Amino acid sequence: MPPTSGIRSLPNETLLNIFLCAIAGVFPTLLAHPIPNLSLQTELERLANAPLLLLSRVCSQWHTIALGTPTLWAHLEMHGITEGALEQTIALLKTHLERSREAPLWIRFRGETYDRHPPHPRIFDLLAEYSHRWETVHFVCSLKGVDTSALRGRLPRLKDFEVNGEVRLKHCKPVTPFDFLAVAPCLRRILVAAPLLHVDTFGTIRRQINDLSCIVTPLHNELHTLLRLLPELSDGAGFYFIFDLDPSILPQNWDPALCLPLITAASLDTLGLRAVVCGPPDPHHVASVFTQVFSSLTLPNLTKVLLGYDGHPKVALGWPPAQHLAFLGLSERSAFGRCLKTLRVFQVNIAENQLMEILSVLEALESLEIGDQGMNNDSFLCAMTREDSGHQVAPRLAHLMCHSRLAFAPELFSDFVLSRLTYGPPASKFQISVHPAPSSDPDIFRQSPVHTLLRQLAVEHCRFRYLSGETWVSYAKL
Repeated sequence: MPPTSGIRSLPNETLLNIFLCAIAGVFPTLLAHPIPNLSLQTELERLANAPLLLLSRVCSQWHTIALGTPTLWAHLEMHGITEGALEQTIALLKTHLERSREAPLWIRFRGETYDRHPPHPRIFDLLAEYSHRWETVHFVCSLKGVDTSALRGRLPRLKDFEVNGEVRLKHCKPVTPFDFLAVAPCLRRILVAAPLLHVDTFGTIRRQINDLSCIVTPLHNELHTLLRLLPELSDGAGFYFIFDLDPSILPQNWDPALCLPLITAASLDTLGLRAVVCGPPDPHHVASVFTQVFSSLTLPNLTKVLLGYDGHPKVALGWPPAQHLAFLGLSERSAFGRCLKTLRVFQVNIAENQLMEILSVLEALESLEIGDQGMNNDSFLCAMTREDSGHQVAPRLAHLMCHSRLAFAPELFSDFVLSRLTYGPPASKFQISVHPAPSSDPDIFRQSPVHTLLRQLAVEHCRFRYLSGETWVSYAKL
């Protein structure tokens, strides 16, 4: 490279940022499921940080930055498929970890299948040698049979820990709860299957956790235990139930009567209920579980509610009358009109009259996420539009996110936006985000005149912002 080359004059900090962007853009993230075009060679190249090695060959300056900057090696994603070349995997993993030096580690390991294949013992043991530098660690696999004893007392930096893949136990085999989390002074977020949440461990760390997610199969008693833990969480914490209701693990004549205790949790800030079903969901099972959880809780300081289904993109849950009444009861007991600021409902078909009944009491609501499959869109917009100084539904609403077919009359959408700008809080901003509904035609969505109208409104009104996405977004990614 000539000495006068412009890129040679860039400071190392700029080159470092360019390198980080280059690495991020080469390999698909392991969050995607299923992983497209997965191959052993691709995963070995990911582990070797192949793009960075190529950059290191350009010149001595780039070589020094690429191989001598620990933060470039502190992000590690692995897939269990590499265990087919175990010795090569171990060698690459060891080099990767050594080059990260003392940088905090971000690790995601995905098993070869969702509910089986934990990491090979040699791979886990090597990762565990560096546990004193773990900061974020996600195992998207089982850890069944893995010896985790070496982790106890060696997690001084750990902030975020997940084990997502242990719950599918068709024959209800016992699992060993994690006790190593009891000594993790920086831990703030956990996602584990409910049987792995050691009650004594939780008793030690409960006041430091502000984000707790548990995968629950309502065949067992762990839901009762989890509900009783809610009042013990720290102030402002979030709790997320992930209900595994796949038909393959539920008995054919399963009775979802759970006999849940009545619980008041004044410290809770966020409640999430999400049903995860690989096949078509049984609407009775899902509605019954949600209804019973709503009926058991009183949450007087809750600011966020997230309800959704994560499964087939073209299937949505229902919102039957009993579930609706249970949610209204939770809202009244907990004074949601005073405290609830965010309501997110994804892949759940709530009828328009039910949604309006819920929104009519949410005076403090600022952010609403809905799908419009179960509604007459024009009627909903009219109900949300205030034409004078009278009562306005959700008067403090500042953000509407809609998973939509965009079957709106454009002029009604315009009236809705203008009414929010006119009658909303003084000088407040208003934003609309639109993604296609899972069942919508992408071409019809893309060509809708609503886009043109809302973009024009955003140009004309500096307090209005419009965002549009052309792909549907799953509940798990929000």
